[in-house]
Amino acid sequence: MLAIPLKSVVASPANDPYVISVGATDDMGTTAVYDDVLAPFSSYGVTLDGVSKPDLVAPGRRIVSALSSRWDTLAVQNPARIVNDGYIRMSGTSASAPVVSGVVAQLLQARPSLSPGQVKWLLSRTALHIGGAGTGSGYPRVGAAVQRFGVGNANAGLAPNKYLAAAYAAKVGLSVSWDTVSWDTVSWDAVSWDTVSWDTVSWDTAAFGTAN
Repeated sequence: MLAIPLKSVVASPANDPYVISVGATDDMGTTAVYDDVLAPFSSYGVTLDGVSKPDLVAPGRRIVSALSSRWDTLAVQNPARIVNDGYIRMSGTSASAPVVSGVVAQLLQARPSLSPGQVKWLLSRTALHIGGAGTGSGYPRVGAAVQRFGVGNANAGLAPNKYLAAAYAAKVGLSVSWDTVSWDTVSWDAVSWDTVSWDTVSWDTAAFGTAN
């Protein structure tokens, strides 16, 4: 009997309004998609704001990935999962997220002017549906996303999480006010995040209201 995936209130970091949260599927060891299901360990649910998560899913069971050394802690703890010394087979949503990251990289290579909100919108709108609860929009499809005409913004109307907003405010000298700042029009690309002085942001005293 399969374990039932955990349905719960989704907490940080998957509840961040701007992120693409990724769940894991079990491909059942086949190349077909019709038998793919949400992996037993992959949780899903809603945020405190009522937003369903995850946004997308990708295969996350028995994924083979590069291994720097068979003496790495992960390899030592899981010797049976080592594949030909240079690779290891693991399961988890941490194996699914890089799959979607790769899709995003390919999409941006083809359409480099896309904003993060547009990337999220395209991948969600062109995803391949996977049956069952907790699978979000399904599998992202880079080909369909590249060819899609007309692009929306998945982050439209959403306020960023308080840490991102505070960092932006500290960089550009804004007085953060959720009612007066139009976050949809903020030029996030214009901020050099590497130069933001994170230590000077007063996280505890900033008034962020009900921001996530």
